[in-house]
Amino acid sequence: MIEERSKMRIRLVNLLVVVGLAMVLAPSVAQAGTYDVHACNPAVAGGANNAFFPLNNGGLTAFAECPAGQGITVRNGWDNGQSSFLEGAYMVFDAPSGNLVESVQFQAGFERHDCSWGTGVIASGYDLGGTRVWGFAPGADCGSGQTPGPTSFFPSRLDFPINQPRVRFETRCGAGSCPRTGIAAFRVRDVLVRVRDDAGPTLAGGRGALWTSDGWLAGSHTAGFDASDPSGIREIGISVDGKRVGTSSPPCDFTRPTPCPPASIEEPQNTSGWGGDGEHTVTLTAVDAAGNASTSSRTVKVDNTAPDAPTDVIVEGGSGWRPSNGFNVRWTNPEQTASPIAGVNWELCTPGGKECKRGSEERADINVLDKLELPAPGEYVLKLWLRDAAGNQEERLASAPMTLRYDDASPEVELEPLTAEDPTRVTARVSDRGSGVVSGAIELRRVGATEWTALETTVDAGHLIARINDEGLGDGLFELRARAADHAGNERSTTTMKDGRTAQITLPLRLKTKLAVGVVKRSRRGEKLVSAARVSYGQLVRVRGRMTSPEGNPLQDLEVQAISQVLDGVTPPRVIATVKTSRTGRFSFLVRKGPSRSITVRYAGAPQVRSVTRDLKLNVRSRTTLRPNRRSFVNGDTVRFRGAVTTGRIPGAGKLIEVQVLSRGKWRTFATTRTGKKGTWRHDYRFDGTNGRVTYRFRARVPRESGYPFVTGGSRSIRVRVRGL
Repeated sequence: MIEERSKMRIRLVNLLVVVGLAMVLAPSVAQAGTYDVHACNPAVAGGANNAFFPLNNGGLTAFAECPAGQGITVRNGWDNGQSSFLEGAYMVFDAPSGNLVESVQFQAGFERHDCSWGTGVIASGYDLGGTRVWGFAPGADCGSGQTPGPTSFFPSRLDFPINQPRVRFETRCGAGSCPRTGIAAFRVRDVLVRVRDDAGPTLAGGRGALWTSDGWLAGSHTAGFDASDPSGIREIGISVDGKRVGTSSPPCDFTRPTPCPPASIEEPQNTSGWGGDGEHTVTLTAVDAAGNASTSSRTVKVDNTAPDAPTDVIVEGGSGWRPSNGFNVRWTNPEQTASPIAGVNWELCTPGGKECKRGSEERADINVLDKLELPAPGEYVLKLWLRDAAGNQEERLASAPMTLRYDDASPEVELEPLTAEDPTRVTARVSDRGSGVVSGAIELRRVGATEWTALETTVDAGHLIARINDEGLGDGLFELRARAADHAGNERSTTTMKDGRTAQITLPLRLKTKLAVGVVKRSRRGEKLVSAARVSYGQLVRVRGRMTSPEGNPLQDLEVQAISQVLDGVTPPRVIATVKTSRTGRFSFLVRKGPSRSITVRYAGAPQVRSVTRDLKLNVRSRTTLRPNRRSFVNGDTVRFRGAVTTGRIPGAGKLIEVQVLSRGKWRTFATTRTGKKGTWRHDYRFDGTNGRVTYRFRARVPRESGYPFVTGGSRSIRVRVRGL
């Protein structure tokens, strides 16, 4: 008996050697991406087995007797019968779809009365095939040691990698037939199955305005979603800007292959407690049984502040009277730190607020009310306040009141006869029984023409007053028309006099004048007056003229004014002389040095004497100096020309200078340069083609340029001697 027990211990030692490196004495800790499922462990859930399910053929059995007793057991029936090939008993653990059984740990015991039976741990797909990870194959290890009795186990804890969707414990017939005349059993207890799950949960069913709305939100709203995973959901939550605002932890049972259930959450949130208006990040998070997390985030736009009052509120056309019942009101929206302006509310009340009407209009960034109608003709007070895209609005932040008016009555207007004392003065009597006359115009046109020309008109004491400029209109028969408009814009016009006659006048209305004027130009033949003259810079110019009647009679003591306009497009015009005509109707004045300019000579006229204007043009030549660095050179030397524009008014980019040489009787430009801001310039030229002794003549030319108030001028010519080869 002692010898038999010794042999059994030797066989057990041999068994443990076969296990080798696969045996782990201390259990490992589950890492992220894995979770542990316990079965028949007295320290977990009272030793329950909810992880392995039985499969068996007739004459075999699979059961769990936990935590005490035989443990998780697969065995034959010991009923003296026979089992066929591949019939067996199994306790099966299936990883959830998409996951793998990474490893399995357990304490084991086995008995085998006949070597035709196989026992052990099998890794497989979701079938009864697979690979034996550990155990005793049919016909092999027939002398291996066994654990005595149905409740005994090897003292060491075993740990094996699986890396398949299924792990099973089995006792299975491996021969053509296997006797059930004894016990063939495999049993385990304190089982830990490590499941690998590398995929995060699936988030779906996002709902609530905080998740689905793309617009701006104010006040309280909800966010919710559903989460699922093959291993179930361990934790589900909602965060705002990284701060958890809602969490749910469903109950999990790690004695089951799918430890946790699916989960849902829906949380109400008051956005005013989120720490300010603007964009916030809402994040949905779910963690599965293996610790894998899935998140989904979106930006939520929150605004809980009503817009400030609109500014720069104006009524198109002003707040005065108008003839039509349609007002366009514009304003400037306040700067929004969060949601944009999305609408406007308005209120119209009669003065004193006895009768009021309210309305609203919605439009993104609205800053105008088009064709706002008053309830009836008359005067109303308007106020308006804004609403943002989140729906915030406060009437206390309304604009300052504005007055709106409209009236449909037209004014009365009639032309009055001209007077001999002041024949160019035209008047028309106007009146209005409604809002009053605010503007008017007297117009004229040549008989037979279609277009009316408005005269400069004033409204004074119930009259329209205008003056006819008979200087520029030419002689002939003209029609008159008077128009008047009231404060509401109602207008009426007339082309008849008070007595019903057609309003017509014949020009000229005043005594004609004749003005002969020009720049004095002297020559050997004497002096003559010209309307355009070309002069040198600095030269004094005299302008002479004479005023007479058309018959040639002199007009004495008439005031003549001269206005100068520099031809640079920038300098404003100015008066340079005011003179009176002499007994013979003559006058003269001097024009001081300066740039090119136009000179307007004008007699303004009198009530009975017609005005007259003449234009003169004074073209002033520009001027520059020119000097070489020396007068004599050898072929191959370089001459440096220097100069300065002495007429001033140098453009910001400098003035163009043309350097010319006299060749074959003609001045030819061989180089160009530009002055600096002060008008100085220089140019270097190398003599490289001179034969013999040659005297060259050079000059500098200052050409006309746009915006430069001088005509073309230049320098005197200079001579330079060059000795060639």
